[in-house]
Amino acid sequence: MQKKLTDRKFRNTNYMVLITIHSMKLCNNGFRSNFLEFLMNFVENRKYFVSANGSNSHTKTVNIGVSQGSSLGSLLFLLYINDMINSSDLLKFSLFADDSTATYSNSNLNTTLNILKVEFSKVLDWLTANKLIINLKKIL
Repeated sequence: MQKKLTDRKFRNTNYMVLITIHSMKLCNNGFRSNFLEFLMNFVENRKYFVSANGSNSHTKTVNIGVSQGSSLGSLLFLLYINDMINSSDLLKFSLFADDSTATYSNSNLNTTLNILKVEFSKVLDWLTANKLIINLKKIL
């Protein structure tokens, strides 16, 4: 039971850190407090049900989060990662929903490898600061 409480506490703490970071980023992009209040109401204690063949399931509550695949979820994630492009001056980033790429080109292989090592270290620092991780299964 202690582990379960600890896990829940960690999730809530991590959630508050993410909300704080996201709120700061939204403010930096010109969003005002009334939108931030709407956002908090939108992501907390959401209710949903499944409808199939004319029948509806019982209503369930999602404590935290947005619907997977929702337009708002994708937009919020893009706003959250938008400043990743500032983590490196040499990498070229393409950001799309949850699928982002970083590229670099140079005619000398050794130079390219050395630069990528340094620049990806900067990107990893940005990811760590923003509480994000890379899915290694998707990049190998």
